[in-house]
Amino acid sequence: MNKNLLTLFLIVMASLVSNACTEKPKTEKKQEITNKTNNMVNIRNLIGSTYEWKYKEYTYHITLLSDSMVHWKLIKGDYPGATEETDTYVYSPLDQTKIFISWIEKSGLGISAVLDFETMNLYTHGSQNGSLYVNPGKIKKIK
Repeated sequence: MNKNLLTLFLIVMASLVSNACTEKPKTEKKQEITNKTNNMVNIRNLIGSTYEWKYKEYTYHITLLSDSMVHWKLIKGDYPGATEETDTYVYSPLDQTKIFISWIEKSGLGISAVLDFETMNLYTHGSQNGSLYVNPGKIKKIK
């Protein structure tokens, strides 16, 4: 029985030593996360720029005035609501080429969009008065 116990002890110790040698130190893991975060889309690089958001029936000019204010203007299409407004927005970088942005217009229309700066695709969802809308489109930098 002592021989079996010694064998079990040696197997457990070998396993622990093996894991200790292959596990990365916590500082290396933290550095990897920091590097990944630095590769995200930086909203500051978009402030002051105007992008065209082109949908099937509508086209807007969208300008980020600051890291919290967006100005939008309908330039093509016949929308029954407001055609120009400045609103507060929030955003989250998703990866190196995408951001998620959303705001609520004065009419109560909630806008949520993913902008892909690699493909220049736009994925917009809207919600108002219990209704949901999906509106895919394209983005293009105009200024």
